Formats: sequence, C-alpha cells, structure tokens
Amino acid sequence: MERLKEGVVLFASITTGIVFSAAVFCSIFWNDADIGPEILWQILLVALICSLGKVILPARELSKKEMAFYALLYYLYVVITVFACGLGFGWFDPARVVMLVVMFCLITIIYAVVWMIMLVRDKKTAEILNEKLEKYQRQKKI
Repeated sequence: MERLKEGVVLFASITTGIVFSAAVFCSIFWNDADIGPEILWQILLVALICSLGKVILPARELSKKEMAFYALLYYLYVVITVFACGLGFGWFDPARVVMLVVMFCLITIIYAVVWMIMLVRDKKTAEILNEKLEKYQRQKKI
C-alpha cells in the first residue's frame, strides 16, 4: 500500500514537472503554437511511463552507493522516455540542437526537484516510523 501511495505522489510530481517544463518550452520555442487537448493526454502518458520506471528501484533499503546507482539508472530511464515520447509526439525538432539542450536541461531540473521531493517525503516517513518504534519500545518496557 505504501508503494502505491509513493507511486501516486511520484506521478503527481512528475506530471506537475512536465506541465511546468511544457510551459517553459512552449514559451521559448512554440510561443505562437496552437496547442490542442492531445498535449494533456501526452503529458499524462509520459508521466505514467516515467512513474512506472520507479519499479526498477528495489523495495528494500539501499546503501548510499546503491542509491546513487539506481538514481542514475532511473535518471537515464526518464531522459530516454521523455526524449522518445517527445520525438514521437513532435514536441521538438531534433534538427534544432538548442531545443534538445533546453529539453535535456528541463528534464534534469525536474528530475532533481522530484527526486528531492521524494527524499524529503521518505525522510519524514522514516522519522514517523522511528518515533512510533521508540514509543512502542518504551511501552514494552513498562
């Protein structure tokens, strides 16, 4: 159940990040574009695919070295997913290198922000669990 809640938070965070990135990207490159409702479905699909990539992370607690490895692996998954979907949906012109660079920078920024949100959330969860464990152990001694 906890992994499902984490997945929903991740999906919502990624979706928000993609919407923000799309707003920035369109303001820079497609300022006069007439964007249809299909972009909303595309954003939801990309967010879902990126969220599903979280399954590559093991459910067990990871060492710092393992966490760094999986963070890099997941980052590469997200970059490849967004570029592949973006190319398929026509979000950018692959011949325009500046578009690719801006897209890469936006992906990196959003990934870092979402990763930090998830780390803060995990830290809060760990603190709550530790407090409950301490309370249980104190009650057990009585």
